Amino acid sequence: SKDEVEAIILLRRSAEIGSVHERCGFVRLITQEKKLSTDLTKEVIGRILKDSEANHATAQFILGLCYSRGEEVPKDQNEAIKLYK
Repeated sequence: SKDEVEAIILLRRSAEIGSVHERCGFVRLITQEKKLSTDLTKEVIGRILKDSEANHATAQFILGLCYSRGEEVPKDQNEAIKLYK
């Protein structure tokens, strides 16, 4: 619907300029809804990877979920476990 598209646009903007939490929220949305472009998804996942490397716990948890489910990254249980620790 029009409201969903507008919400995704606004969430994308906040993910681009916002905090780690906003980027994580964006990743959760895209993995649940599967409505966004692959290029955009890769861009945000790349930012979450950087946040995770900077030891941000929320980013590590969200990225761990992505790896454990194979959402937007290759499924890798070992990588997920590393990120959960």
